[in-house]
Amino acid sequence: MIANSRIYFTDSNLDNIRFMCTPNGIPAGDQRTSCIVSTKNRATTVTFFDTSAKNVPGVRSVRTVTDDMWGSVTRSEQATPGFTNQLVQDMNNMPEWRTGL
Repeated sequence: MIANSRIYFTDSNLDNIRFMCTPNGIPAGDQRTSCIVSTKNRATTVTFFDTSAKNVPGVRSVRTVTDDMWGSVTRSEQATPGFTNQLVQDMNNMPEWRTGL
């Protein structure tokens, strides 16, 4: 997966969707924005390794997380039980992903 990111690190991962970043890409708390950039409809545009691209929801309907499009949620959940629930909770608490804004 390749997604629009505010940070310049080459090793971005699933956790970056819930980490807060400044608009300049500095990971910092109390920010309205995620390290993974959302679109106006609270989704993110990703490119798949087969070169297709798609705008996928971030939290609302939680499809990106619950459908585990890249298998990374399952691996994280196995390593840290409760990872998925915490990820969804963290994303729902971040203004950039919250509905109604």
